[in-house]
Amino acid sequence: MNYQRLENGVFVDVDFEDLINGDRIKKEVVSGVWQECNFTVEQKDDVFSIDSVETTINGNPPATYSPIYFVDNGDAITMTANIVDDNNDIQTQLDQTALGYPPVLALPLTKYAGGSSGTIIDEVYFKTTLTNGVISTTGTLPSAGNWKLETHRINKSLKAIGADWGVDSLSVDFIVR
Repeated sequence: MNYQRLENGVFVDVDFEDLINGDRIKKEVVSGVWQECNFTVEQKDDVFSIDSVETTINGNPPATYSPIYFVDNGDAITMTANIVDDNNDIQTQLDQTALGYPPVLALPLTKYAGGSSGTIIDEVYFKTTLTNGVISTTGTLPSAGNWKLETHRINKSLKAIGADWGVDSLSVDFIVR
């Protein structure tokens, strides 16, 4: 594909490698057919893993049913974990204050009817902190049923606050009695 960049009011030929985000360009989409647009490079977000998850129910270790926990309505649930890269290094640069994130963060838990492929019928948000690569969240689930903390909802919440990173896989189920 051929490219031209707008320089001093005139489009001039350039190599792809010389383009930077925001350049006004023309690109030849078909021989002799040019499309004018702003040049942007989709940047891939960093994706990290969740490691060393510690969960407590009313301050006590839960029964060992991870990643499914059985709790009673109104139990205080706390989860703390490290955010790590492929080398298992804690990502200490991930800090809500240093990154300018809102002072109150929240992680969504959704309630399903009809199992995990069923319909979402409720959602609550657990108060969350992110300090030096350690994430901690706490809250209560208001009604009986199958509640889930899921990767795609976590990443959607991170996008909402402008985060340029996400998590690769985290799924936790709470069965509220």
